[in-house]
Amino acid sequence: MEHLIAEYVELCHWRSLSSKKLADILDRKQKYLLDNYLKSLIDEGRLQFSRPDNLQDPHQSYQAL
Repeated sequence: MEHLIAEYVELCHWRSLSSKKLADILDRKQKYLLDNYLKSLIDEGRLQFSRPDNLQDPHQSYQAL
């Protein structure tokens, strides 16, 4: 599991990516990534929102810290 987490963070170091784009790249379901990984990575401070002032922004993406 740590390998997958490292992969998500590494991709977001490369560039900001939406949850949809991450899901497409990794061949995973978007909801699965959000529920099982992305929310936790935000809470842990390993990822951040590209638009933290508007979490519902349709162009929201994730950036690695």
